[in-house]
Amino acid sequence: MHDQQQRRRSAVEQNAYVPPNTPIEEALATIWGAILRLDRVGIHDNFIELGGDSLLGTVLVSRIKKVLGVELPLNVILEKPTIAQLAEVIEQEAIGQMDAQDVDAAVQELEAISDEQAALLLRREVEHFGLNREDRK
Repeated sequence: MHDQQQRRRSAVEQNAYVPPNTPIEEALATIWGAILRLDRVGIHDNFIELGGDSLLGTVLVSRIKKVLGVELPLNVILEKPTIAQLAEVIEQEAIGQMDAQDVDAAVQELEAISDEQAALLLRREVEHFGLNREDRK
């Protein structure tokens, strides 16, 4: 156990922290933080190096489906182990699962709300699925 904690600490120290930039990255960072019991996860941090394994990967895939509505196979987590990489996959999957009318409606809806409203909606989703940072402590 001590070796795993040391490996996690080393992985965090090696990567310069880059905060999430998009709503998907923010959601992923929150989910990863909850699963891995970390207060801060950057978009270039590696899920496996932070202590993720196949069991936690399964939990991650399940939470991504609940929060973001995208179903991913477990091997994607191993092949794209950073938030930045996984966010790209999720964006592509989400687009692939929508038809043209859905895309138009989603774009119009997003264009109609402010960044603050988008952040509030994301926070509500995170709270709804029990991913609050306070819950991890």
